[in-house]
Amino acid sequence: MKITDERADQGSEAWLNFRKDKIGASDTAAILGISPWKTAFQLYEEKRGLKNDDVDNPAVRFGSEAEAHLRSLFEFEHDVEAPACCYVSDEEPWAMASLDGYDAANKEILEIKTCNEKVFEDAQKRLTVPEYYLSQALWQMFCLPEAIQVNMFFSHRGSTCTVKISRDQKKISEIVEAVKAWFSSHIIEGSPPTPTERDYVTVDEKEALDVAEAYLRSKDALEAAKTNESEARAALLNVGDDGNFCVGDLKVTKYYVGGFDYKKACCDSEIDLNEYKKPSSPRWRISVMGLDKN
Repeated sequence: MKITDERADQGSEAWLNFRKDKIGASDTAAILGISPWKTAFQLYEEKRGLKNDDVDNPAVRFGSEAEAHLRSLFEFEHDVEAPACCYVSDEEPWAMASLDGYDAANKEILEIKTCNEKVFEDAQKRLTVPEYYLSQALWQMFCLPEAIQVNMFFSHRGSTCTVKISRDQKKISEIVEAVKAWFSSHIIEGSPPTPTERDYVTVDEKEALDVAEAYLRSKDALEAAKTNESEARAALLNVGDDGNFCVGDLKVTKYYVGGFDYKKACCDSEIDLNEYKKPSSPRWRISVMGLDKN
């Protein structure tokens, strides 16, 4: 079913609200565990209203801003009309697909991708697409049964190429069954998926919040103490001349530190360092949200 009202205006508030309780084509890779950007647990939190799904980075902004231009370019190169549109599955009303374009005359979906060099090279030279893009294309054809293929239009640094993805009903059925089971268990029934190593579980008990607040206070105090210690150390070193000296309860000693380039020595000796790697062990990094750049 084609959506023809304001909900079809991709990026609008009406569209954002409309897709909150639905599974879109870009969601399928997360559900199947093949998305490099989002996990099934993160998608669950978004769909349940526990977290915002706002993603704002240069790559996303560039892709959004370039879409209209690339659609026009594709239409010109192929002499077709493929306006953006939105469809909801007649079979599953919670399944939707927001299409970058649809050539109704030829029954072909247009999916635009601004991508990195590796993805573009695979598309241009090998006519292959990553599995997380393939699942998206197959889901689009599920939501629009009349479509016979998806034209995935790739763009990278001014160059473009197209990979045609034909309808594969067997793969579509497999994806639909997997997504349907996930939607029933985690969205309708509300049971959260098992978090992966990429996920963060929110802990909001009062005792935990008190501990977190105590940690932040201690961290701030420690940073202030480090700053004071660094300034005092610099001032202390200016007290003496260039040699060792004592002042109050402190003894200040000048010493020299050398080094040994083990990596270079191993390379010169043609030793493979990988043979000496120890097994990894867990470590914990605590960062303040909003300041963490990792």
